[in-house]
Amino acid sequence: MVTLQGLRGVYKNRFVFAGLSSDEKPVMWGTETVKNGSKFTEIDTGKFYLFDGENSEWILLTTTSNSASDSSSSSDSDYEIATDEEVEEMLDETL
Repeated sequence: MVTLQGLRGVYKNRFVFAGLSSDEKPVMWGTETVKNGSKFTEIDTGKFYLFDGENSEWILLTTTSNSASDSSSSSDSDYEIATDEEVEEMLDETL
């Protein structure tokens, strides 16, 4: 189940979602289109995605080094963990 955790950004125009890796990442929430720069965190793997509004797709940015169920062949060093401040900076740059 995907949960809307809040709205972020200067104009509260970006969604912040959390869900499982098996959940479909939304491109619509109710009657609204998911906004460019919205965030989705997979709570079971630690993977973090930002929404590309132009192409209507979720882009993988980071994962935590202790992901619970990620059994892919990628090593933990394939990803860099972003701090909350870095995430906010990335989101602000998308406006």
